[in-house]
Order: sequence, then structure tokens, then C-alpha cells
Amino acid sequence: VHLDTEGPDVPGLVDNTWSPVLVEQVRQWCEQAGTKVTVKPVIDLNTNPSTEAYRPTEAIREQVRLRDGTCVFPGCHRRHVDLDHIIPFDSGGPTSVENLAMLCRRHHRAKTHGTWRYGVVEPGLYEWTSPTGITYLVDRRRRRP
Repeated sequence: VHLDTEGPDVPGLVDNTWSPVLVEQVRQWCEQAGTKVTVKPVIDLNTNPSTEAYRPTEAIREQVRLRDGTCVFPGCHRRHVDLDHIIPFDSGGPTSVENLAMLCRRHHRAKTHGTWRYGVVEPGLYEWTSPTGITYLVDRRRRRP
């Protein structure tokens, strides 16, 4: 469950379903015998961690996943994805949260080997251009339920 710092009345999001849940429900789950709880560090989604390596760190991977949720190709919502360097690594693109996006394998190939192109308007907001020149905005910015 991912909770916001604004208070107990603001719903959190369940990690595997992205459905809203109140803090009280989380408390009840934790009070049940046999419940397993894993506490992870807080991730500030307003930071842009990076690494010199081609492969992102687990922390970078988690932050991109929290921001995007699913493949960022227009109309796609697959959750099994690759992390794509928006500006290619071999062209000087950094391995950073701001230069990575979630693409399923099919759409990763369409971008890398086809003529689909995309860029970042702002973190979580992507502008795609189709082979025919039509543009699409894909918004994965987090919204309150």
C-alpha cells in the first residue's frame, strides 16, 4: 500500500491492484493473525535518482513503476514491462527516473525498431507520435482516487 503524507483520510493505493484503500483498512489487515508486513523505504517521487550504469538500480526501477504503473504506450495497460531509455543510453541518455519509462515488450520494439517516437512533457506525461504523424498524450501522473 502506498500512502500519501496528507493524512489518514486520504486513501492510499494497493500496490498490485492500484485500488484505493483507507488507512483504517490497512490497520485492520495488519491486526489479523498471520499477516506478513514488509516495510520499504519512503520514495520521494519528486527526486530524479540516476546511475552511470545502463541497468537501473532497484530504487530507480521502483520509482518509475510507481510513477507510470503500466506501459505508457497509447491505450496499453500491460504491467509486465521493460524500462526504456527515452533518450537512448548510447546517445548520451542517462539511466535516471526522468529518462526511463515503462514499455511492454511489443511497444518497446515498436519504439526501438519501428517509427513510433515519444518524449516527456513532464514526469508521467508522455507525447507519442505515430508513423503517420498523429500525436497522442498519455498521462500517468498520479491522481487522488
